[in-house]
Amino acid sequence: MSLFVMNAVAAGIKLVISPLNTDEFFDNVSLLLHFDGNLTDSSNIGHTITPVNGATTQSAGALYGESLTLNGTNQYVVLPSHTALEFRDKARYTIEATVKPDRIDGLRTIVCQRNSGFANNAILLFISDGKLRFLGWNPGGGLIINITSTSDVVVGSQTAVAACIKDGSAYLFINGSLEATASYSGDIKQLSTPVEIGRDRSSSGLYFSGMIDEVRFTSGVCRYTADYLVETSPFHNSGPA
Repeated sequence: MSLFVMNAVAAGIKLVISPLNTDEFFDNVSLLLHFDGNLTDSSNIGHTITPVNGATTQSAGALYGESLTLNGTNQYVVLPSHTALEFRDKARYTIEATVKPDRIDGLRTIVCQRNSGFANNAILLFISDGKLRFLGWNPGGGLIINITSTSDVVVGSQTAVAACIKDGSAYLFINGSLEATASYSGDIKQLSTPVEIGRDRSSSGLYFSGMIDEVRFTSGVCRYTADYLVETSPFHNSGPA
């Protein structure tokens, strides 16, 4: 049994071994980060990923081969704005990551797209005092998505997280289990601003502390609306032939 499988079973993650090394929605993948010794985007877009303040990958304690490791103080990675990463006029979207936090106190950002300050926001996926939360704002700055998990994210535990939207409904998952859902109306704000992993662009920073791996954005597709099985291997780099 691989180390990943043993860690996942211990964390209570539902697993499925995919019979095919492909992703049926790969053509819709707008960001795919494995963090295996580099900051390469494996999607067809190939975003440029920039580490800030020494953010790097490491193998010790990694979730897969290597994982992005952040100090919770000032480290994060950033990628430039791109239309495929914008949410406005997209009725369906999926954000996924696997995390192993060192700290869950306060606010610990996983993915953020917004300008500095609180007046110009798009989406935010983060841990708040142990709970997973997903927020989305409309073009007028109104908060239209605000959902929180019922379960806690556990310090030092490998945890698969996902947030999805589909035709006016939002879904939040931990380890393949549907934790929260809510309806909303309107579009999520379109921002031509960078996407940051591990930091909120607000003045308080809200940095993630620990490891992040297998970050995947899927544009135009809501992958999950109910409990699902988490794969035992990194996300696939190609679609069906």
